[in-house]
Amino acid sequence: MLLTPVPVKNSQAKDATQARKYNGDSLFLCSVRDLLVQNDGWNKLYEDLVLRGASTITMQAELEDLLTQFREKEVNLAMLQSILCRLPVLKKQTRSGATASLEKVVYKKVVAVANMLGQFEGLTTSFVTAIGKVLMMFKETQGVLQLLGKVEQYKKQHGSELASEEVLAMLKSFPADKDVDLPADLEASTQCLVVALRQFETVGLNVKRGLKVALFWNFRMLNLKFEVWSRLGSQMGH
Repeated sequence: MLLTPVPVKNSQAKDATQARKYNGDSLFLCSVRDLLVQNDGWNKLYEDLVLRGASTITMQAELEDLLTQFREKEVNLAMLQSILCRLPVLKKQTRSGATASLEKVVYKKVVAVANMLGQFEGLTTSFVTAIGKVLMMFKETQGVLQLLGKVEQYKKQHGSELASEEVLAMLKSFPADKDVDLPADLEASTQCLVVALRQFETVGLNVKRGLKVALFWNFRMLNLKFEVWSRLGSQMGH
């Protein structure tokens, strides 16, 4: 239990506590007790178990879910963002070593992607930036800083293409079906799109087609707002 940061079935912190407090006649158990109490290494493991054992059990499902994603799926932006957001929290709140398997798989996958950036199509600025940020989590590992330099160089050389793909990805959030309900995140999506478009003097045909759809939804939103304002105005006038 003490040596295994990932919870083992039917093991509990109270078992270690009872072993440390043993007061019986068994020479073997007395020896185990003395070792657990007097040895600094075992004391640190016990403190780690008491402080983070419960939270490790609570977060075990999340750890396993992230581990499964990175083992079985191709790396995408959502997965990278999850790691950037959750891995620091998981490392802080779980037992020492509990995230080791996840970190190993994430590192292997992200390094592989970073080494093959030129072979992928449709990469966005956000994706390549997230790759760099995840690599920074492993900056102490040999070779990572050099790889980070290559990622940054790739961003500089392909900045325009990455930004264009970023805009196209944003435009996909606007429904092509004009008969569906108004998207709940329409205003936020539009604001992000406007910011992304500011770096372009001209845009390609694919972007123009997508912008027509975005404009349609924004005009519909304005019409709905105007209708609300008109009704409120008429009610206030009575």
